[in-house]
Amino acid sequence: MDRNKPWNCHICGQPVESIRAFVNHVRIHNITTHQYYDKYIKSVTEGICKKCGKPTQFINFGRGYRGYCSYECSSGVTNNTKSVRDKIKATLKERYGSENYVNIEESRKTKQERYGYDYFPDSSQFRKLTPEEESERVQQIKDTKLKRYGDENYCNIDKISQTKQIKYRDSKYNNKLKIRETWLNMSKEDKLVISNKIRNTKKVFLLKQLQTYITDNKLSLEIVDIKPNAYCLRCLQCQKEFEIQPQLIRKRYKEHRIICTHCNPLDKPVSGLEKDLLEFIRKQYDGAVTENDKSVIEGYELDIYLPDLKLAFEFNGLYWHNELYKPIDYHIAKTDACESKGIHLIHIFEDDWNYKQEIVKSRIFNLLGKSDRIYARECELKEVNFNIAKEFINNNHLQQFAISSIYLGLFYRKELVSIMTFGFPRINVGGKHEDGSYELIRFCSKLNTVIVGGADRLFTHFVRRYNPKKVISYADRCWTSKINPSVYSNMEFTLVGVSEPSYCYIVDGVRMNRFNFRKDVLVREGYDASKSEHEIMLDREIYRIYDCGQLKFEWT
Repeated sequence: MDRNKPWNCHICGQPVESIRAFVNHVRIHNITTHQYYDKYIKSVTEGICKKCGKPTQFINFGRGYRGYCSYECSSGVTNNTKSVRDKIKATLKERYGSENYVNIEESRKTKQERYGYDYFPDSSQFRKLTPEEESERVQQIKDTKLKRYGDENYCNIDKISQTKQIKYRDSKYNNKLKIRETWLNMSKEDKLVISNKIRNTKKVFLLKQLQTYITDNKLSLEIVDIKPNAYCLRCLQCQKEFEIQPQLIRKRYKEHRIICTHCNPLDKPVSGLEKDLLEFIRKQYDGAVTENDKSVIEGYELDIYLPDLKLAFEFNGLYWHNELYKPIDYHIAKTDACESKGIHLIHIFEDDWNYKQEIVKSRIFNLLGKSDRIYARECELKEVNFNIAKEFINNNHLQQFAISSIYLGLFYRKELVSIMTFGFPRINVGGKHEDGSYELIRFCSKLNTVIVGGADRLFTHFVRRYNPKKVISYADRCWTSKINPSVYSNMEFTLVGVSEPSYCYIVDGVRMNRFNFRKDVLVREGYDASKSEHEIMLDREIYRIYDCGQLKFEWT
């Protein structure tokens, strides 16, 4: 087989340019090069020692199997023996005057003709210096150090520390604080000039790097623009522009797939995490489960759908669901579309599945009717102290603990199994709250457990004990449906409002509350006061991800 001429894959028939490209191509078929070689290329006599008939070792796809199983079998046949090596050296010395002769120039020329480039750099750059040249070079370095620093051996760490101590009164001084101070004292115009210069330098570097990659691999693409997280390219086949991430270009090239997203639309692979969620639901639920269903809601795809329960799940990866790829109203619009068909859509975000998976699974158990059941009448109701309440809520509530003033709990056989907390309304008009007004802040039960009548009993006790005039509560639409808010209905709450989507910032694979990134905080950290919070965060390449808003319930 010619290693450099194109040939066709025996499995899919796709042309492969060379053996090197085949190594990447074969992964598509979930088979190793060794297995492929044995099945489609290996001859009857291969893999057997020519002398003793024992199995031989597989080298690689290009070279196949070794001819002999050991050094003893190959003696006298290959150039491993001393006599053969001596004969080769004698021939080289007789022909070229050196027993180690290698014609570098001829090899370079052959590789240039065969591959279009050579592996050999200019040998003059790497030749060994003569003793005189080496001595002259060392002296030149010493003269330069003596001229600049007054010491021909200037590299002493102790001396550097001493100099820093004399100059800055700190032997470990670095200029970070001075740089920060200089930046804060600079004018807006100067900051803008520097920021643009950094951005342009980075863009030029990426542009050069991308152009080299396109040229070397002979891709039918033309560069249009370089964006922070994507390249804007033009396909020379369909003449359309498209955006694509750098890693996806390399992935498609290695798999011998068309790079243009118009000629070859972007796949929507089921992520490993989404697959885990799907497998968990199928394991717990005996009814029909469909995936990636586009037939139920026009214009939308349901990641996981349980038609018998009118229940659907959307897995929201933080990368593909941030503001760069999804509009602000994407999640809430999909929720509204499902509710118009009587479907309860649950949104599960990637970080919740990664870091709060047990709580997420517990809520799914509840939705599927698989949770353990305890009756509220069998429990003891009493107030819970702060520390116990905090630990219980952090272990059992997706939104974690929030400060409250009243903590009521249900205990089953002396174990806390459910808790409901109340406090003054956290969102007040004019900084004041109405007399007799409270907010139901948190309610949750022990993992994988439902307390039948628990919420009603806790709330009834609160009303009798504290005599509130009004109680409000907010529910996350990612989990609570507007069409059937069963917990609130049982407590006789009324839906009084639906909020717009809110957002968090994605930092290191976790959603962070936007309160931590207010403009006044960012300005104190040294960021440009003339820019908005959103502009500063975009410059930092930290992006927003939007939820489905909240439902506001009220009891009077």
